[in-house]
Amino acid sequence: MSLSPSLDDARALLGLDRGDLMKRLGASDADLHYAEYGPSDDLEAVQAPPPVAGTVFLDNGRVVLVHLYRGFNPPAAPTIFGAMRPQTLSAFESGATRLRSSAGKLFNHYVDPARGLAWSADEEEITSIEVFEPTDLESYKARFYEDPGPFYK
Repeated sequence: MSLSPSLDDARALLGLDRGDLMKRLGASDADLHYAEYGPSDDLEAVQAPPPVAGTVFLDNGRVVLVHLYRGFNPPAAPTIFGAMRPQTLSAFESGATRLRSSAGKLFNHYVDPARGLAWSADEEEITSIEVFEPTDLESYKARFYEDPGPFYK
């Protein structure tokens, strides 16, 4: 089931090597920087323009995760968030595990590792989407998820 062309574009980047990725994005090695994502602190990252509109993370020269988020582009730029509401992803919730979200107390982070998809949302908005190669929940958590802990008033 395809949720969005933008999501399909992000998924198409998974597994690409650095050279193919940079060619596809029209980027150069100067656009790469070292980055952390969750517990992974030795990744490379590059910003991807629309239609992907997010950050692409590489491990050992290979794309392992694409992080899509609301604040990446000016409001007029087409992104997945313009058309997708939390209800769009609700069909996947039955196979997803709910975790705490770093987006805030009212948000949940849903992970469907078998589909290679995770998202943070409340009832009204999606704040971020992660696309990664299918895995199991424990591997996802060990590689990409950092529990924000409980939120207090």
